[in-house]
Amino acid sequence: MPKLGTVALIGVSGRRYEFAVYLREDAFKPLGAVYFLAKRIPFAEAEAEYTWIYVGESADISRRPLAGKHKPCIDANEANCLCLHLEDDAQARTAIVADLAGAYDPPCNRD
Repeated sequence: MPKLGTVALIGVSGRRYEFAVYLREDAFKPLGAVYFLAKRIPFAEAEAEYTWIYVGESADISRRPLAGKHKPCIDANEANCLCLHLEDDAQARTAIVADLAGAYDPPCNRD
């Protein structure tokens, strides 16, 4: 699974989070992470534009937490990449998701 790049996101708190960018279908090791699904449109060498679709968290990213009730919305918005910010602590992951959801208002988090 080659990394496509990195992207820095700023939460509503002003805190900066670094995310590694991968293809949506890539497989991952069992690690805790905050993930952001996005539509990635590359436009130059190692540069891309992102439409942020859904932010979530998982104690085990290898279990593909990308399905479930949000999958129809995620698919309809053409998510093609998965951005990962590794974080083992469950409380920290929950806080990061809230921070980023408040800043980016992803459409599939609005239910």
